[in-house]
Order: sequence, then structure tokens, then C-alpha cells
Amino acid sequence: MKNIHKILLAVLVLVLVAVIALIIFVKTNDGDNNSVNNPSENNYTLPGEITSEETITDAVHGHNHEHEEAETATNNNTVSGNNTTKKDKNSYSPVVSNKTYDIKNAEVINAQKSSFGEIRLLSAKSDGKSVYLLEAEYKGKKFYTEYPAYYNIENIYYANVDGSYGDEIIIHASTNTKGVYENDILKITADGIIHLFNASDAFHMASSFSTKLKENFTVEILNKHTSFTKTVNVKDINDEKYDDSYWDESGKIMETDVFDHVWIDETFRSFEPQDVDNDGIYEIVCSQYASLGDYSSCIGYASTTLKYNTEIKQFEIIRANFYPYSK
Repeated sequence: MKNIHKILLAVLVLVLVAVIALIIFVKTNDGDNNSVNNPSENNYTLPGEITSEETITDAVHGHNHEHEEAETATNNNTVSGNNTTKKDKNSYSPVVSNKTYDIKNAEVINAQKSSFGEIRLLSAKSDGKSVYLLEAEYKGKKFYTEYPAYYNIENIYYANVDGSYGDEIIIHASTNTKGVYENDILKITADGIIHLFNASDAFHMASSFSTKLKENFTVEILNKHTSFTKTVNVKDINDEKYDDSYWDESGKIMETDVFDHVWIDETFRSFEPQDVDNDGIYEIVCSQYASLGDYSSCIGYASTTLKYNTEIKQFEIIRANFYPYSK
């Protein structure tokens, strides 16, 4: 009889222990489910990306090349940082640098597929003013860069210029100033838009030519980044006569300062990807308008070829030339 009591007591203790363990397990599991999840590879949303049609964390990369995080407010729901809000994919308005862009009502000027997704050129409104937004998609994420509305975006090219996988975006636009052009090379990454080539690069490269008046109605064209030099005869070219200003009738130079009488545009009027060395990686072939005396008096076009140096991670001039004007 005593043995039976001992067995029953042992069974009762085991059952009690099991019940207590079950209660502890349930409470622990419930506590874990109600805790705040830390960002991880599975649930962290990078700033400046759209990860699905309904989830948005968006950023605009302005033309000042700054990368800032966007915030969106619709129906009292705000998207910022790592937070996400479920909403219509077309209802958002990216905000950056205190500017809001109406993407929902933006006009699609151009749309094209590239190696990494769709590229769209949008005409959008910001504070009632028109701007251009270049929208690039990368693995379901969308990024933007802004251009002024007075730009005339003449060409958008896609070519691999840096040797890494995927095409870069090459932008060529004219402005409302004669002889001034905008040329960009954009690389799309998982973190946003990187400018491989911008306005300061363009000015540096375009300033590589110099000129010098020579005897017998000729002009010497030089490029300081290469060994290029060429002498061009400009007598009566383009029906203009320069002997009254620069040379006498015999071709002798009348000017005391013989340098830089030729005006060469400070930006590139053409900016096209070409694989000039047939290695599968594209170079950029550029041209600049050159005039003597009056801007309308064209004497030819300076040409430079740019190649991306993967070691120093910037473009270099590898070739220069000058093509005299011909009627």
C-alpha cells in the first residue's frame, strides 16, 4: 500500500513539473512574438528603395549629387528610415532637400529597358515648378536624379563604361545658354545612383585644348593631356576674312598676344559611347565647337575620347583630334 502511495506521489510530481514547464514555454514564446524586431537581412529596407508594389521607402538623388533619405506622408502615415507603410504604389511623393515631387501625376517623357531594369524620364512638379526626374529601377528598387526643366535632354544612352556588370546611363542635354551642355554618366547600384562623370569632370576635360596663332593664316591646336598638336589653315574659311584682325595681307601675325583667340566650347556638344578599341567596354567620344573672331565663324570641331580608369576610378583623355570646318 505504501508503495502505491509513493508511485502516485511521483506521478503527481512529474505531471506538476510538466505543467509548469508548459506554462513557462508559452509565456516565453508569447513575449518573443510581442517584442520589437531589429533590422536584419530579411526585414531591413535600405533607404531610397522600393522593395515591392505596396511597400515604399523612397529617396530622390538630386542634381547636387547628395544622397538623402526621403520621407512620405499620406493619410497621416509617414515613411522614414527603416519603417514601411502599406499604400498604393502610385500615391507617394518623394521628399528630399525640402522639395516634394508629385510622382503620381508626373508625365512619362521616355521609358526604356536597360540591363538592370526600366529607365523612365519624368516631367514632374515640385512646389508648382516643372522639373525632370530620371527614374532608375534596380532589382525592384527605384532611384531618382533631378534635372532642371530648362534642359533639353537630347540623348539617353546605355553602355558599359566601367567594366563592371550592367550598363551605365549616359545623359546629354543642351541648356538655355549657347554653347553650354550638360553631360552625366550615372551608375545604378543597390544603394542608389552614383555619378561617374559630372559637370566638374566635364569642365576639366573640355578645358584641355589651347590654341596659338601662327604665320600664314594658321592656328595651332594643342591638347595638354595628350601629345596631340595640329596646325589648321583658316584663311577665308567659312567665307570669313581674318587678315584685318590677326594677320596682314602677307600672312604675318599682327597680334602681340597670339594665344587663345580661338573660342572652344567649355562643355561637350556631343557625348556618345563608342567602343573605339573593340574590347567590349565603351569609351566616350566628345566634340566641341571651335570659332575664331565671331562665335558664328566656325573653324572646326575639337574631339576627345574618354576612357574610365578602373584603378583611379575616373575618366581620362586617351585621344584628341581636331577636324577643320569644311563647306
